[in-house]
Amino acid sequence: MLIYPPVSHVEGGKRTGGNDGQIGGSNSGSKGLELDEMPTYPGGNEALKKFILANYKAPVLPNGQLKRYSTGFMIQINAKTGAIKSIEQTYPLSPEIDAELMRVMQLLPSWNPGKKRATVDVMIGVTL
Repeated sequence: MLIYPPVSHVEGGKRTGGNDGQIGGSNSGSKGLELDEMPTYPGGNEALKKFILANYKAPVLPNGQLKRYSTGFMIQINAKTGAIKSIEQTYPLSPEIDAELMRVMQLLPSWNPGKKRATVDVMIGVTL
């Protein structure tokens, strides 16, 4: 199993000037929110990988049942407190593997907080 380091899903976009001389909004739809420092997993990316690998118990599946071998998890983290607000899987693999991966993701502790108040989407990739 490969676990990819978490990446922020906050999109950056250039601000546009309005026709009336006012500064327009961001092109990204993120309302111009940028964090000075992203929330981080306690112990860093290697500790996150070790946590997932230590807690994942691979279900036994018949050969050829998987059509996909990689997925990702979008985790919403409160940047101010580090608390996890929600977890969603991007692509299903199989009901058994999806349930086990979601169980492990729900065991994740709160992250180290970032520097501003916001909810941040963080993507963690998993390849079997």
